[in-house]
Amino acid sequence: EPGTESSSSGGGESSSSGGGESTSTGEPFMGCVDDPGIFISDNHMHAVVVTLEEVEAGAMVIYDIQGANLGHGHTLTLTPEHFATLQETGSVDVDSSFDGHAHTVTISCL
Repeated sequence: EPGTESSSSGGGESSSSGGGESTSTGEPFMGCVDDPGIFISDNHMHAVVVTLEEVEAGAMVIYDIQGANLGHGHTLTLTPEHFATLQETGSVDVDSSFDGHAHTVTISCL
């Protein structure tokens, strides 16, 4: 289920992939055109869906990424800066909240 907009902060540090990403044809990346793909590091049944509409809106969204993991959950906060990086480079890495451990979530439109 997509996240809900919120003005509260949370989540962790983030970093973006290197600038100047290009498509497989060598053309510069021109922004997301579909829902981005998601990769969650060291995943154990967590899940998140980020929609193209959320990417294009660029507003802060806090996602619950518990997924099918009934033992614990995490949140993932995407800021306007994260969405801008995703639109500019095609990929962004963001750390989830910490609950004994955290996950790096890679969001990619490449």
